Amino acid sequence: MEDIRANPRRLRLLGPDPAERLLDWSPWTALVGGRIRSLRKRRGLTLAELVQRVEIRGVKPRFGIGYLSEIERGRGTCPMCIYEAVANALGVPPWVLLGPDEIDKPFSDAEIVLLRTLARLGITPDEAIARIAKAERGGAS
Repeated sequence: MEDIRANPRRLRLLGPDPAERLLDWSPWTALVGGRIRSLRKRRGLTLAELVQRVEIRGVKPRFGIGYLSEIERGRGTCPMCIYEAVANALGVPPWVLLGPDEIDKPFSDAEIVLLRTLARLGITPDEAIARIAKAERGGAS
């Protein structure tokens, strides 16, 4: 792997700001970091609280709020075990952070037919689910 600090020309290509020079990461780091931030905020956790929850086999790794903040902003990356530990601390399986976006998954033909039928009937997917749940509980009208 190339040590970009040893190549001044490469550093110039990455930008004038020293803080941005080593930020030659893929968009994937920003995607995963955004997922971590979103899940953390939905759970009402601060960065400090999340750092306190992260454990690897019962041991707290040595990293702080700044490190996790860099990961969330897509400006840093970490070993896979840290991503797994963060996922566990957030109460989700690791694939939620590291897997493909649901929106990127193709719809099956059956799903497309179902959505078109619901649209034609003027029923939202949420309403359809509520009706099915009500019918399952024995409250069908």
